[in-house]
Amino acid sequence: MRIGNVARDPTHDVALANRATTWVDDASTRTRIWERFRDTPEPLGYGFSG
Repeated sequence: MRIGNVARDPTHDVALANRATTWVDDASTRTRIWERFRDTPEPLGYGFSG
């Protein structure tokens, strides 16, 4: 699977990412990634505070 993403804001430079990806669906990987996402502070993490 290939994913392309462009992020642009008028006050910032353009960011471009082209990556090859694979789908991983085993429980240990899903748990590890969710915990990393959950424990990362906002604005990059989830932000359970609502």
